[in-house]
Amino acid sequence: FESAANAAAIACFADDAQTLDRLIHDTLAIRGITVSHDAAAYLGANLGADRGISRSELEKLALYAGEGATVSLEDAMASVGNSSAVSLDNLVMAAAGGDGFAADQALTRSYQEGANPVSVLRALGRHLTRLLLTRAKIDTGVTRDAAMKALRPTVFYKLAPAFHAQLRKWTVRKLGIASGLVLEAERQCKQTGAPAHALCGRAILQISRLAMRGAQRR
Repeated sequence: FESAANAAAIACFADDAQTLDRLIHDTLAIRGITVSHDAAAYLGANLGADRGISRSELEKLALYAGEGATVSLEDAMASVGNSSAVSLDNLVMAAAGGDGFAADQALTRSYQEGANPVSVLRALGRHLTRLLLTRAKIDTGVTRDAAMKALRPTVFYKLAPAFHAQLRKWTVRKLGIASGLVLEAERQCKQTGAPAHALCGRAILQISRLAMRGAQRR
């Protein structure tokens, strides 16, 4: 392919820590903006591996700070969120909510931002465990609100309505089955030569379908 006269090979790599640090300083320097050490460390930890998304976040930060400014840690935290974490949140909430299409889209986005199948499955597994703990309390007579407030860490307020709704879709038994699917998919992903992305995608689809089988009233 690379030797073909009518084609070209273009190398495309996800940003690593070094290239991301360079992107941060170069993008802000265009507007005469410097960045403090703490702010640079925060940005490096919270921007994903997708260069287009990172550049967009940095341009937003530049507008927030203003030309010639020095970006502080507070400025960075106010302007830039963790895009990788947001995509994983969207993925697990969609899957546990029974929206397979949205979960698949979020899965693609997570991969673009540097996630791998095992990290995705572990995030989903943690969410299912939290649902299981909450559902078990509800089954003993505790209200949904009280059971959710007992979780540590507490459910992020923006995700609380979706989490609340998911508790109607899941039973303890179904959550046990879903957790087993995640653990088995992770085990298979770790085997040499395993089609990890396909295994992860299949597990997410299975859980999305399982979420839609029946609903709880309480």
